[in-house]
Amino acid sequence: IGIENVHADATGPLDPAKNPFSDAQYKTLVGLIKDLRSTYSVPLRNIIGHQDATPKARCPGPHFEWPRLEEA
Repeated sequence: IGIENVHADATGPLDPAKNPFSDAQYKTLVGLIKDLRSTYSVPLRNIIGHQDATPKARCPGPHFEWPRLEEA
C-alpha cells in the first residue's frame, strides 16, 4: 500500500524545503497507518519510505520527520 503526501503550494514547485509537510498531514498519516496496521496486521518493520522500496525514488525526502512519525 502506497501513501502519497503532497506538499506543494499553488505558486511553486514541489519543494519540501520551502513547503514542509504540515501538522495535519502527519496527524492524518499516523491515523491512517494505525488503521491499516490494525485492519491488515501490518508489522511496524513493514512501514517504509518510498525511497526504501524503490531506490531511484527520492521521496519522502530528507525533510520528512521520521522521528515524529515513529514517536506517534
